[in-house]
Amino acid sequence: MDAETLSRRTLRFVNVAHALDHFVLLIYPTAVIAIAARTGLEYGELIGLATGAFVAFGLCL
Repeated sequence: MDAETLSRRTLRFVNVAHALDHFVLLIYPTAVIAIAARTGLEYGELIGLATGAFVAFGLCL
């Protein structure tokens, strides 16, 4: 395998991993809609609980 093929595979892998990362990050805000409906809490309240985790995730990667 030559260097150019390896570079393309690496770039493709990193792009797919990055897209999956963003997809997984969207699971919580989407789930909050159902959680808010069941608990009677406000959407903003529940998203606020995850703010620290989102900040830590962004800073530590």
